[in-house]
Amino acid sequence: MIKLVVFDWNGTLFSDTQAIVVGVNARLSYLEHTPVTIQQYRELFEVPIANTYKKLGLDSETVGKTAKEHSEAFHSAYEARAANVRTRSGAREVLDYLDQKGVKKIILSNHNVNAISKQLKRLKLEHYFEKVLANDTLWAAHFQGKKERLASYLKTTNYKPNEILIIGDTSEETLIGRELGLHTVSITGGGSTAKRLRDAKPDILIHKLRDLINLMEEI
Repeated sequence: MIKLVVFDWNGTLFSDTQAIVVGVNARLSYLEHTPVTIQQYRELFEVPIANTYKKLGLDSETVGKTAKEHSEAFHSAYEARAANVRTRSGAREVLDYLDQKGVKKIILSNHNVNAISKQLKRLKLEHYFEKVLANDTLWAAHFQGKKERLASYLKTTNYKPNEILIIGDTSEETLIGRELGLHTVSITGGGSTAKRLRDAKPDILIHKLRDLINLMEEI
């Protein structure tokens, strides 16, 4: 029985993939690189984000030295666009269902914790989540992922790995879940192509958040 669902935020609960691409292109403009399309982003995105820019042929040393500056360019452009973004279709329905079943929920993200908290308040979603595990600085995701953050949090709880489900829109969540022994679900339509999600071999691949309701009855 699932007792805890770990939700990725960007592209999973929050329908902001296009806003992210706007931010990425602001970052690339700062780095004097040509912009990418949403399809290119879905084919290339990887965490740590420095790996993504390496794929684009950007010099690692230069990118690293100016991480704070181009991260600020990203967040400035992204937040302006994200101010009007909504949740993905079915998000509230799923969260209400999990509440009714007594399933706890947390957010695990490479985004900034203050920015997520601001959106949760705007969208009136704060009461659904026990915790938001995210970055304290704007540029941390450039260098690191979120596995250690989740592992540290779980050590403070009594959940067993088979009682936890992690869901996200990239292969990162599948890899984290596999390493920690969790149930893994990937959802299409976010920050990765369906092929990349399948190649990572999650336990289950879904296309709509509402599909999670039926899955909860089966796991």
